[in-house]
Amino acid sequence: MKKSLFSKLLIMNIGVIAAALVVIALLLPQLISGYIFNQKERELTAKGTELARLTEGYLEETISEESFLELLASLDRFLEARIWVVNRDGLVIKASYGERLFRRGPYLRLSEEQVKQLSRGETLTARRYLPHFEQVMLSVGVPVLFGADRVPAGAIILHAPVTEIKATVSSLLKFVLFSGLAAVVLASLLGYFFSRRLSRPLQEMSAAARRMGRGHFSSRIKISSEDELGQLAFSLNYLAERLEHTITALQREKSKFKSMVAGMREGVVGVNSAGELVYLNNTAREMLQLDDASLGRPVAEVFPSPRLAAPFLHSLAGGKPEAATVDLKDRYYSVRVSPAEDETDATPGAVGLIQDISETERLEQMRRDFIANASHELRTPLTVLKGYAEALLDGTADDTRKTRYLQIIKTEIERLNRLVTDLLDLSRLQAGRLALRRERLSLVDLAVELGDRLKPQLKEKRLRLEAAIPENAPVWADRDRIQQVMQNLVENAVRFSPHGGTIFITAAVEPGGKVKIAVRDEGPGIPAEDLPHIWERFYRAEKSRDRKKGGTGLGLAIAREIIEAHGETIAVASTAGQGTVFSFTLPPANG
Repeated sequence: MKKSLFSKLLIMNIGVIAAALVVIALLLPQLISGYIFNQKERELTAKGTELARLTEGYLEETISEESFLELLASLDRFLEARIWVVNRDGLVIKASYGERLFRRGPYLRLSEEQVKQLSRGETLTARRYLPHFEQVMLSVGVPVLFGADRVPAGAIILHAPVTEIKATVSSLLKFVLFSGLAAVVLASLLGYFFSRRLSRPLQEMSAAARRMGRGHFSSRIKISSEDELGQLAFSLNYLAERLEHTITALQREKSKFKSMVAGMREGVVGVNSAGELVYLNNTAREMLQLDDASLGRPVAEVFPSPRLAAPFLHSLAGGKPEAATVDLKDRYYSVRVSPAEDETDATPGAVGLIQDISETERLEQMRRDFIANASHELRTPLTVLKGYAEALLDGTADDTRKTRYLQIIKTEIERLNRLVTDLLDLSRLQAGRLALRRERLSLVDLAVELGDRLKPQLKEKRLRLEAAIPENAPVWADRDRIQQVMQNLVENAVRFSPHGGTIFITAAVEPGGKVKIAVRDEGPGIPAEDLPHIWERFYRAEKSRDRKKGGTGLGLAIAREIIEAHGETIAVASTAGQGTVFSFTLPPANG
């Protein structure tokens, strides 16, 4: 189990105090003992020196023996030391304890070495066991100098029991020990207080750092001092504030980026270095028919086609952008993949942009078809014109054939004129450059005029044109353009209606107020697979492209553009063998 900083500080403080106390306990007895003994030696030496001068007076008989002995007894009690007076031969002649001197033997004398040391006028110091006292004694000897020549005449020896000195040292050590224990307790309490005070801010900082690690940057540390801990707390608060601002800004940017990517019309796909799918935006999910269960799996497994996964795998392997066009389920996709690189120039993954270009491909195909159809439509009359012009230039044709040739040339020129006019009208309509002149328009009048204009075609195929249009249903539209729409639709019905059939024109007001016009024939109908394409330029439902029925192939495309320019819709309904109905709506003419 890991120890906290508080417990470490507390243990360290107590350990330092205990170590100091152990060192003191080991050294202090020696120091105190040495100090006490040295102090006792200095005291005995000082008193011995004074007593040596008094002994000189005793030897000179200026002090009586009784007074001298009384002085020795007084110093004995005061110093708690036994005092000897020895002569120059080291023999004890007087003692502070009087008649008790010779109870243990008639002679007490110093050793020869001590006698020699005192005879040289040197002070004697010794700590040894003395059998006379039956204990260890601290002995100090001071020579007694006598006469004008200051000749050593003896010495004063002071003996202090070591046991008494040791008792003093022991008492002093006990006092120091108890004081030390009290100091340890007090220091431990202070160490606890200061350790807690030091560790609490650090614990708060650690908790704040953990909260920041979990993404909570709003909490702040209370600053209670201006020392290094206070500065550290201030720095952490500043760091949390800056991180909060930075993370908030990054989250906003991430949210914007995520919303932007999610709302892109192109599919965005991310893969990691192992070729596993890690990201899909909504468009990519719809394009590839994938869900969250596909994340984390190899793209080669989850993509609907290996050709779609190939650019991603090649980009990861080669570390360079890849592009491809893939057709998938009648749809065309443009795939552009770029490798993602980090600071180590490694390739941690790749990002691909998938764009549905089916409409673009369809328009491109329509452009190609339009060019081919227009070229074909133009080549046929031009070939006819060229042939008959060459025949006229040869001069081999008689007047009758010349007249017929010229009539054919006129017919083809009118056909070319209609084709060019239709192309120009369609171009203006699609570019929005054709202005509409709206007016109140009667559909009944338009139907009558249309019947008169198409009477020759109707008579040729013995067709009847029937109209059911209410008088009270005027519309708000461009007369010429709506007439063009209705003529295109009726001509189309005439072209595909069987001989002796009927073409119906109807109009009715819908619940929303708009007027719906319909043109119905009794022809063979349009196959279901052709219905979505009939509005395209030059598109013909009949595969043989037989032009005997006439028409430029642009009528329905022009009709749709005109109706949409009015802001309305046009539709078709057909069943093979049961005829076709074209219908469109127009806004009513109010008032």
